[in-house]
Amino acid sequence: MTAAWVAIAPGHAACTATNFLDPEGPRYYDTSRSTKPDEQPSDGGNALRLVTFNIEHGREIDGAVRLIRTNETLRDPDILLLQEMSSEGVARMAGELGLNYLCFPSGIHPQARQEWGTAILSPWRIEEPAKLVLPHGAAITGMRRAVTVATVRWRGRPIRVYSVHLPSPMAISTSERQAQVRTILEAARAAADPVIVAGDFNSSAVGPWFQQDRFAWITQAVGGTSRPLGLRFQLDHVFARGLGLAGGVPAIGCVEAPGVSDHCAVWARLSVLP
Repeated sequence: MTAAWVAIAPGHAACTATNFLDPEGPRYYDTSRSTKPDEQPSDGGNALRLVTFNIEHGREIDGAVRLIRTNETLRDPDILLLQEMSSEGVARMAGELGLNYLCFPSGIHPQARQEWGTAILSPWRIEEPAKLVLPHGAAITGMRRAVTVATVRWRGRPIRVYSVHLPSPMAISTSERQAQVRTILEAARAAADPVIVAGDFNSSAVGPWFQQDRFAWITQAVGGTSRPLGLRFQLDHVFARGLGLAGGVPAIGCVEAPGVSDHCAVWARLSVLP
């Protein structure tokens, strides 16, 4: 979500998105930075470290990198999911953090004036990249969202991952948001466990929809993750199937990102269910 949920602009052309509806791309994909051996097995005592972060219009890349490097709960993620990103910003972050990456931008956003989409970053091998184009354009901009999808081979175990950014609360109707979630769930049903679906859903109503489809709402207790207009809303979520919260120390939370984004960086520690 951006700072303003809906902006009524005088010129329609100036606020209309350019959509990338080709299911094959554009695609930005680099697995040359893999720092983890594919064969390193999970010993059952290691939690998967997940972070999802909407960096407002993908502008404050240096600040985002600094936050991830210096905050203990965000540092060294196994999977880092990003939203509102350009391919250039994703490549910069991946280079700074030493991560592989996959990015499928949804299109050119009229406010950001650059590519705008979701990404998956990881020190582990990223395989089977896919783009999932969602139905229904957003009000005013007409932007159609695309989900970046891939398999991350964490400690030798394939984890199917979906990086999601749905339109702002007033940009689509509830039934249209349900249709977008239904498209994601239908794709995820074809994937073997474990599965992670996470990102900025711009709604707290989506939680029960995922729970009805056998997903755990991992971050249900996190609370407000975004603060537009000075208020806090629970918009960013992590859902998982075949994974649960890791035991021991606190396993979920969010980190404020002043000067970087109007969203918190949301994190979770996950373990594979028996």
